[in-house]
Amino acid sequence: MPNSGLVRLGVTRAVGSALFDYAENLGITAMMWSWPDVLGPLVYAASFATIAKSVITNLAVMPVFATAFVWTRLPKASLRIYVRNDRSLLLRELDRPKQDGHRITAR
Repeated sequence: MPNSGLVRLGVTRAVGSALFDYAENLGITAMMWSWPDVLGPLVYAASFATIAKSVITNLAVMPVFATAFVWTRLPKASLRIYVRNDRSLLLRELDRPKQDGHRITAR
């Protein structure tokens, strides 16, 4: 999975978001240091960095939510449950109920 194109895209977007966050912080710091003579282009640059950071963050997070949504909708072959029984930890696998004629039976 680490070699997946989606992972690379997500990492690239996250790094881009971090870079714009640093640019936003630098712009705000520069505005505080130059107070009360704040230059208009500095305000616009910091505002642009804030908006770009928000857009890139949303672009980085939305595929994660979409993947999670699709993954939860996929059928699961089995469910593993850990059961504690007399100081021992047992692993029990529950398969989906099998349909046998008109009756539904569990394995």
